[in-house]
Amino acid sequence: MSFTTRKVFIIEKDVTLVRIYRIFLDEYNYEFIGSASSIENLLNHTTFLKNIDIVLLDIDVANSVEECVRFAEELANYGILVIYLISEVNKSDFEKLMTSNFYGYILLPARSEVFKLSIDFALKKYEYEQKHFIEHKILNKLNLGVVIFKLNGEIVFANDYVVNDFGLKVGENIINKIKDRYFKIDNAFINSLLGLNFKEVVLEKIKKNKVAYYNLQFSIYNLKKQETLIYCFIHSSSSSELLSRKAKTNDLLKRILNNTDDGIFIVDRNFKVVDYNKIAEVFFSDSFQFSFKLGMNINDIFYFLSESDKKAFAKNLIVAFSGVSHTMLRHFVFKNNPYWFRIKIFPVLKKDDTSKYELIAINIQNITKERLLELRINELETELKPLFDSSFQRFYLCDLHYKIISFNKAAFDIILKEFNHKLKKGDSILDFVPKEVGEEKFKEYFKRALNYEHVYYKVKVYNESLGEYWSETHLDPVINSKGEIHEVLIWTIDITQQEKNLQALKESEERYSLIANGANDGLWDWDLKTNKVYLSPRWKALLGYN
Repeated sequence: MSFTTRKVFIIEKDVTLVRIYRIFLDEYNYEFIGSASSIENLLNHTTFLKNIDIVLLDIDVANSVEECVRFAEELANYGILVIYLISEVNKSDFEKLMTSNFYGYILLPARSEVFKLSIDFALKKYEYEQKHFIEHKILNKLNLGVVIFKLNGEIVFANDYVVNDFGLKVGENIINKIKDRYFKIDNAFINSLLGLNFKEVVLEKIKKNKVAYYNLQFSIYNLKKQETLIYCFIHSSSSSELLSRKAKTNDLLKRILNNTDDGIFIVDRNFKVVDYNKIAEVFFSDSFQFSFKLGMNINDIFYFLSESDKKAFAKNLIVAFSGVSHTMLRHFVFKNNPYWFRIKIFPVLKKDDTSKYELIAINIQNITKERLLELRINELETELKPLFDSSFQRFYLCDLHYKIISFNKAAFDIILKEFNHKLKKGDSILDFVPKEVGEEKFKEYFKRALNYEHVYYKVKVYNESLGEYWSETHLDPVINSKGEIHEVLIWTIDITQQEKNLQALKESEERYSLIANGANDGLWDWDLKTNKVYLSPRWKALLGYN
């Protein structure tokens, strides 16, 4: 799929909304190529589907959530991304939507910027999936085994090489499955990997009544907020090959590095570049119009760093040869263009029976697009804050443990008047629940909001400072791009005048009823707007009607 024009099709019954969405698309240079009022209208024109990149689908046009899910799956066959437009949905249906083949959703009503961000995220997600699909195809084509497993031995990835030569599959346990007379992968071996960056083992295996030798290389990846994973790369070697490997950089390692999205340099103890991958070459050529070659000093290649960063970079290179990894996040401007990148320095090849490493790797990753997107989101929050603060409604944004993480001026003012307390971040919202509601009842409302419900209640409150008043409170879950609730928005409004008006109307209607029933006259009432007539029982009786 090509996203140079980003062609968008809308499925929405409301013609006015279609026009509004089209204005949003035009604002950000997306190409609107049509709309339909039902799913069937689009599916009946299969030849037209090849012109579409993205479909914005209002889930209310479908007969059921299941129909939306089937539709998204069918469009996936044409390489079309589906973004759901959601105005209201229950928890069960929402969970069904989240498990479907979709690329995002927009909670309505929404501003045009939200449409742009949702479409951009959908495109980025699709590109990411396509990239990893290609990577998996490459891994299955290589004459190289790749198996990834957890610390408990559960296999989470195994390419065709591993499946065919070792009979291992995803979901199975690797413990005691790979072994020979001298070595086996068991709990003790896995524990021995902890704290290491790299470990290499030679395995003997009987294959077709002959001894086959395999070289196994293990690396541990301990990512933040994710489970630790062990990567094992396997390739077949003859006994003579195992004895004669003298190359400074391993051919296996080179093949692996050329299948990553990051730029990689392999550096020896003299800080000379002994190898690099194609991504590194393209990255420096495109970003800095700079070319390098083997044998250059790595410090000269990273010339664009500031003086202080150059010193930190040189220091991190030195300690990496002792087995210490380090990550640097840096921002700089080159020819008026801002760049953000992440540099990782880590050891890769160790001398036998020593604590020193012969080679280290420098990984450089361009994170400019992600950072610019984050900045844009922050700008949107800044734009919305004046509206947030100018509102007469009281807003409280809380985490999942009742802690207030943000609030507006109206909320600060009412808490100061009602509780004589200066509201601050970290306060518990439970401390400001009216006694007429009670903490336990409020916790019930909060729990319902955590179950994807919009919760609403009103209560009559008496306060020593403010006297008697009516308050209306709403609790709404704040949902991230993964469909997870990470905050709850609570907003309240004073509805005292509304309640007084309703009470006055009720009393007026009661008085009218008493007068009408007590009088001996026949009464009739004709509503000219609705053309409806009311006839009192006495009126009917006077004219002889039962």
